[in-house]
Amino acid sequence: MFSLRHLWFNFRVYFLEPACWRSHFPFVNEITVPPRPSGHGIVEQPFGVLTNIPLVWLALAAPLAWRSRSVESRSTLRGLLAALAMLFGIGALTLCLFYYTASRYEVEFLPALVLLAVVGALGLERTLAVRPVHRRIARRACGALFIFSLAFNLLASVMLCSNEWWTSGIVLAQAGHVPEAIQAYEAALWLRPDSAGAHNDLGVALQKTGQIKEAIEHFEMALRLKADYAAAHYNLGNALLQTRRVPEAVQHYEQALRITPDYAEAHNNLGTALATQGRLQEAIQHYEQALQIEPDLAGARKNLEWALSQLGKTP
Repeated sequence: MFSLRHLWFNFRVYFLEPACWRSHFPFVNEITVPPRPSGHGIVEQPFGVLTNIPLVWLALAAPLAWRSRSVESRSTLRGLLAALAMLFGIGALTLCLFYYTASRYEVEFLPALVLLAVVGALGLERTLAVRPVHRRIARRACGALFIFSLAFNLLASVMLCSNEWWTSGIVLAQAGHVPEAIQAYEAALWLRPDSAGAHNDLGVALQKTGQIKEAIEHFEMALRLKADYAAAHYNLGNALLQTRRVPEAVQHYEQALRITPDYAEAHNNLGTALATQGRLQEAIQHYEQALQIEPDLAGARKNLEWALSQLGKTP
């Protein structure tokens, strides 16, 4: 679980990777995750603190805090800052060696770094006390860093809150509480309307309650936001097939398979759509491919047997 091969990847993610900014609320989006090293696990919405919370750069000015002080004061401040630096360093190094990367782990080292930055800001203020012009410039610069850092954290909180509502919807849907899941997905989309995943999952939940038209709208929105979303193509194909719009359903199943060729359910349902058009030979090929990928796929074997019987062939 701990390895040196994770060190550079985690350092990049925890300290260097900027958030992706968008032109619409909440403006902040997850980082672009760099290639993961062998053996690394999940990357759960972290962000680079040096690029997204630039206030922490003031930690470099922390040594200014003990300038022109008495020997006793310098000793006390050095001890405090050394303790904070060790707390930050131990936490950051340990997590950079870990195989799992998550935003919540940054709480282990970020508070110490922010406190060092606050000490650095106060030290800079004290050092420039005799230089009014330089002090005003430094104050404005520190203020800008603080405002940007605060704004990022507030906007990132909105994004993460939306993701938690989305996750809650998934859990509720899996537990069979579909109406409550719909409410959770809608709350996620109210905070973050550009969440393709939430649109897709809301569409699935609406389809389960018979709201097919609304479900199709959300699947289409998910695809407008993320054109290569295989699951949304598959789900839209299911909804279109349910409303007897078979040619369109076939197109979306085929698109899902172009994106994810080993999508067993898409092969099976594409076979069903083709069978309704009388294209039994093509349907059989897709049923067989579905069973090659997932031999125990529910319904695929029965569909294959039925299609073969229609052609007078023995299963």
